[in-house]
Amino acid sequence: LIREASQRHPDCDFSVRNILLDDDPATVADWVCALGVLNFRFTEFDNEVFARQFIRRAFALAKQGLVVDMLSSHICSTYPQEDFVYYYSPEKMLSFALELTPHVQLFHDCAPIPQQEFQLVLKHKSEHAL
Repeated sequence: LIREASQRHPDCDFSVRNILLDDDPATVADWVCALGVLNFRFTEFDNEVFARQFIRRAFALAKQGLVVDMLSSHICSTYPQEDFVYYYSPEKMLSFALELTPHVQLFHDCAPIPQQEFQLVLKHKSEHAL
């Protein structure tokens, strides 16, 4: 994805970073996109606690906002639940995101691939004037 984005937008800087370990202020970006990084079920620590820490940190490092996707606890009837992945409650994660910013969008309308996913978009400020 980074290579493709760089080719399509050579005037922009795209990179892969470990935001939990890298404290370099240069890692701050306009947008942080975290796709698929919270899907696996952890055995050594609690998924819910980790996800909240990760989202809080990622959002703090983003100038404009964060896009993160997660597997939904609203599982498709055609897809059997798997033990190696973690299913998050969209309602709980939306509530948590609203603790960080009032500018949150939740999308739960994408087609299953095969699991049902949802995306949270957290923004530091609204793009829409009232």
